[in-house]
Order: sequence, then C-alpha cells, then structure tokens
Amino acid sequence: MRTRGKFGGWAAAKLIKMAGGYDRAKFGGVFTMDCYDADGNLKWSESAHNIVTNEGLDNILEEYFKGSAYTALWHAVPIDVITAPAAGDTYANTMSDANEEFIGYSEGTRQVWTPGTVSSASVSNTAAKATYSITATATIYGAAMVDTVTKGSAAAGILYCRADFASSRAVVNTDTLEITYTVTSADDGV
Repeated sequence: MRTRGKFGGWAAAKLIKMAGGYDRAKFGGVFTMDCYDADGNLKWSESAHNIVTNEGLDNILEEYFKGSAYTALWHAVPIDVITAPAAGDTYANTMSDANEEFIGYSEGTRQVWTPGTVSSASVSNTAAKATYSITATATIYGAAMVDTVTKGSAAAGILYCRADFASSRAVVNTDTLEITYTVTSADDGV
C-alpha cells in the first residue's frame, strides 16, 4: 500500500517558492511621533503600525506599473480625531470627516516626508523628520500620509496610510511634534 505524504503550512509554501511560485509583497509601516516642550525636553513618544489604504495601494500600482504621473512629495500629518483606520478609508472621507487633521501649528503647509536611503525593503525620514510647531491645545490620536500639501485641505488627494496610537496624547502651545514614518515592503514571510 502506498502512503501519501501531506504538506502544509511552511513546508508547502517553501516548495511552492522553490517550484517557481510567488511571494506576496506587503506594504506597511510605523509612525513614531515625539512631542517636545518649549525647552526641548521629550514629553512623550508614541508609535503605531499603520493601515495602508486601498487608495494608497492603487496609487502604487498606478504610478509604478502603469507609469502615471509620480507623486514626489508625501506629507506626514497629525490626526486629532479618533476613528479606527480601515483599508477603505480615502482622502475624501478622512481629511474632510470632522476635520480629522490637526491644524493647530504655525507652519503654513503640511510638512514634507523626506525619505532617506532605501535599504532592506525599507525607507524612513529619520534624518529629516516632519516637524510641527504647535500653537493650540489639542489631543493627538495618530498620523497619516497624504499627497496634498495644503494645510487643512479636504480637496482631492490621496491618503496613503493612517494609524491611531494606542494612547491619545496632549499637546499645548509651544510644543513641537516630530513625525517619523518608516515604510516597508517585503514578502509575506513565506
């Protein structure tokens, strides 16, 4: 009698890869927000993994594989309304929904996310953080990446990703917020 072996989980996935199968790329990232007081002392720091929206994924496919106009500038923005991020979120329903973007800062525009060197399927703005000079008291719940520079704009744009922190955090006039975002693209670990 012949015995049939069963393959499952990791072993089957490795055989598929060796036989010319494919990996699934995943895009994601982590926002880190640091808040400093007027004297430059760290008041708090929060980090959170984000959800890359379908709108953001469509944008990657549109620009990279179809060769459409490339968005050269992305902006890391603080969020002051808590709504659970979802893949179906869009710029239109997030940036105009009850004014989710925190705009109590002195800069006239959203701050640019300036990525450094790409390495090991990852890139970050650690060397050039998006920095906001706070002018109002508020509660910060998270951050987002958008392609539109206009502060408080609910006009057309792309919401690449969004994250809510585990804990809400307070800011006051004279604080400084620094936002770091690290984006990663890697296979699904198979």
